[in-house]
Amino acid sequence: MCVEALDRCMRDICRQSNPDSMDTLFGGKTVVFGANMRLCGIETDANTRSFAQWILEIGNSDVSESEDRVFDIEISQDLLITDLDDPIGSIISTIYPDYLLNLGNLEYYQQRAILAPTHEVVNIINDTMMMCLEGEERSYCCSDSICASQRDADFNNELYTTDFLNSIEVGGLPKHNLRLKIGVPVMLLRNIDQARDM
Repeated sequence: MCVEALDRCMRDICRQSNPDSMDTLFGGKTVVFGANMRLCGIETDANTRSFAQWILEIGNSDVSESEDRVFDIEISQDLLITDLDDPIGSIISTIYPDYLLNLGNLEYYQQRAILAPTHEVVNIINDTMMMCLEGEERSYCCSDSICASQRDADFNNELYTTDFLNSIEVGGLPKHNLRLKIGVPVMLLRNIDQARDM
């Protein structure tokens, strides 16, 4: 219920500047649930401790407050992306500096992540990063038919055309056309508790 309340509040707040926000999850804002455990460690540098303290101050409402309960939060310049001409390129170069020199370095990618509000934005970021790589691009297409074991007597094969199956893009399923180049990092997710889902 708390998440639903936050969703409704964000939609209501954001619609003041963008009426379409009423129709998007959390008003179109990226929301991350969880704690950054790296901020809680003992062996952290001064910048990390300062950032953790700033996050705690915001969470505890220890920031300047006006009479109408509006909080003024000053965001440090080093946290802002100021290039409005190419914001995606700026985000990539900020989070993944020299990523072409670190293609085989797993630790480099494990320490960085870009959060995105939708799969569409994820695809834009992935495509932008892949365009920077040299080499031939290969396409790998998914299976485009219904598994025979799922069919029953009432199954209508004409409802599930190849074009329809290829157009499905939902969370948890990869895109129909996976485009790769040599050096592109690939993240494979797998359910390690399969017995629970059966």
